[in-house]
Amino acid sequence: MIFELGLDDVIEMRKWVFLRKGSKRMYVDEYKKLIEEKIEKIADRHPAIIKLKKGQKVTTEDLIRLEETLEAELGTDEISLDDENILKVFGVRVGSFVDFLKHILNIESLPAYETIVKKAFDAFILEHNYNAYQSRFLRAVKNVFLQRKKLELADLYEEPFTNFGANAVDRLFSNSEVEEIVVFVRKLAA
Repeated sequence: MIFELGLDDVIEMRKWVFLRKGSKRMYVDEYKKLIEEKIEKIADRHPAIIKLKKGQKVTTEDLIRLEETLEAELGTDEISLDDENILKVFGVRVGSFVDFLKHILNIESLPAYETIVKKAFDAFILEHNYNAYQSRFLRAVKNVFLQRKKLELADLYEEPFTNFGANAVDRLFSNSEVEEIVVFVRKLAA
């Protein structure tokens, strides 16, 4: 005869999260508490979050700096907050640290990271007064960046950029413009 008891599985509740540094592991509940405390500290002192709480306008630059701060504070080896750990501990799939923060703090007025990147690219294109062909190329850069969350100079010579022709980046932009594009994209990658 089999009896089924409606007891919580204590072993299931004590899952581990693995941290990058030295394959250290931590219980999920301890890890979650550590992350939430870290986020509260960031939210209390970061200018973009303070502006949002006061109902003030937040610029794209503010949001990019917020993503950089979150990357620096949460992407460390000691914390190892990555897509896998976010899903395992918080049960959500997000595209960036800003999106994770938006979910954890329940801040609806905080735009998604994808929106931040799109606005930053649009502003970059307008600021430089690029022609239509250059703008299309940069929109392709934006799309690839949003998929990969990073982009290096060498990537600009590979698919899908070869669809614009061989070495299209060199034909469309000067060396200094290419360097500026790479710096801009690295800044967005935090």
